[in-house]
Amino acid sequence: MYRKILVPLDGSQLAEKVLPYAIQLTSRFQADTVLLHVSGASESQSLGMSKAYIEHMAEKVRMQLQEIPPKAQFSKGNVPAVIKTEILTGDAPSAILEYADKSETDLIIMSKHGHSGIGHWLMGSVAHKVFSVSRIPVLIIHPMNMDNIVQSEWPRNVLVPLDGSKMSETVLSHVEDLFNQGQFGGEVTLVKVCEPPDLIADYPA
Repeated sequence: MYRKILVPLDGSQLAEKVLPYAIQLTSRFQADTVLLHVSGASESQSLGMSKAYIEHMAEKVRMQLQEIPPKAQFSKGNVPAVIKTEILTGDAPSAILEYADKSETDLIIMSKHGHSGIGHWLMGSVAHKVFSVSRIPVLIIHPMNMDNIVQSEWPRNVLVPLDGSKMSETVLSHVEDLFNQGQFGGEVTLVKVCEPPDLIADYPA
């Protein structure tokens, strides 16, 4: 399902916390994955630094992909995952959305938080804007407590809130794809929160 994955990075360690998830999905779906950095219009002098950073991260991802055991990968042949890099200039949310649309990206993976790294992103603000506008599925990762992720066992237990609408149910195809290979021991829980019934305040004595 995920043939092309986009991973925006702002140069901070918090933003890089998404990489274990990106590596897993890249490996299991043999996806073409792009690590993207957006530099502001006033940061043209730091483009060389940005390129060196994003290429370094891509090489780290390639090395970690090689360490994933075959049993943790989906059975879709021996097509190797492809890791690419991209440097853009401009407004970060707009650049991410435009690139994702033009490149026919299937999934954007972003950190919920980040700090100004090489550029001057406020990753939380960028992630919120991308998530709010994007027509492409966006996976938002909270960077806290992610050092203990066991890659071979992810995903495990998944909670899926539904409100009864067809729109909310569109997430089910993504959940199904993640678990479809039958290699995970986790559970999927579907949740619908119901409003409490209206109670009449005044009762006859």
